[in-house]
Amino acid sequence: DTRVRRRLCELVGTYPNGVVPLTQEEPAAMAGTSRATVNRVLRDESKRGAVAHQRGRVTILDANDLARRCRR
Repeated sequence: DTRVRRRLCELVGTYPNGVVPLTQEEPAAMAGTSRATVNRVLRDESKRGAVAHQRGRVTILDANDLARRCRR
């Protein structure tokens, strides 16, 4: 889970508006995990208000909150 969050934190720097145009398979490959794990992390972060996910993109709403969980 932390690996997925770290990849999202890295990507937010690449996309200044916070909209990361990726499918769930792509961060899964970057983090060395499954699409199901990415889906679970995105649902969790969505409930926390840190991200919004839609088909083919993830919007980082609260990068600082997400980054705090990356450091655990």
